[in-house]
Amino acid sequence: MATNPSAAQSNQGSLAASTPAVPPGWSMARTVIGYPRLGTYMGLIPEVAILRRFGDLNAQNLLYLQAEIVHLERELRELELADSLSTIGRKPQYAVDWFWLSRSELDGDQKQWNKFCNIREKLREYNEAIIQQATIAALPEPSAYDLNDIQRYLAAPEMGRQAFRGADQYIWGSTVDSTGHAPDLISLRGRHSEDPFSKWVTEKFTLRVFQCFGYKFKKIHPRYGVVVCEDSKILAWTRLISSVVASLLPVASIILLHTMQSMAARLAIIATFNVVFSVLLCQITTAKGGEIFAATAA
Repeated sequence: MATNPSAAQSNQGSLAASTPAVPPGWSMARTVIGYPRLGTYMGLIPEVAILRRFGDLNAQNLLYLQAEIVHLERELRELELADSLSTIGRKPQYAVDWFWLSRSELDGDQKQWNKFCNIREKLREYNEAIIQQATIAALPEPSAYDLNDIQRYLAAPEMGRQAFRGADQYIWGSTVDSTGHAPDLISLRGRHSEDPFSKWVTEKFTLRVFQCFGYKFKKIHPRYGVVVCEDSKILAWTRLISSVVASLLPVASIILLHTMQSMAARLAIIATFNVVFSVLLCQITTAKGGEIFAATAA
């Protein structure tokens, strides 16, 4: 994952943690403004590869395929019944011996076999469409951070401030109307489900720091034309902070309990640390409600 620290300054984008190999001398700035440059940007940062799912059209396609197969199935059953009652050649054996069905041209009538071959192809198309839709439906929705990032990038000077002219220019919304995007967007690679603290640091705190100070010291990458700030390094620091807090919390509670002589004060300290412990579990871990309750009660 990548953080876009300079979005508010020059909308120069960000770079994914896993940097792909690129030809020497290659630069994103050399790609043509429009689909080529946006495609390059999405390729570098898969989290912002945000596209429409077209759920309604895909569902309609499945419904049409289903209806077509139902009609073909009905026609097949009628042919099966007619052939089973026929006295011509091997037709009565079609239902019990595949060999004669597949050689039905010997009886001068291939309607049943041709119908089934037609159904077979249609079923393959139908099954593939269902599997594809199940895969697409499982893709996550884009985070608000990544959606805002691509909105800012589309309005940036690097994209000519209005890169697209067609009807698809409104798919992602805009910096003017951030909620005006298509309702069925998906992300090809959603961000990991970090804890709230790490999410705040990567999406809010780091951006604010770079807006105030960082952009003065970070240089634009010569190949990618973007400011590089890898989320993996930021998350390493948040994990370190979480580990330090987790180590110090029980020690601090023991020290405070040792210094207090009053039983009421000790009970107040225990209650306070229980609350602090549960709050920290919510903020610096991905624990669920039941897990937090069990850990706090223990």
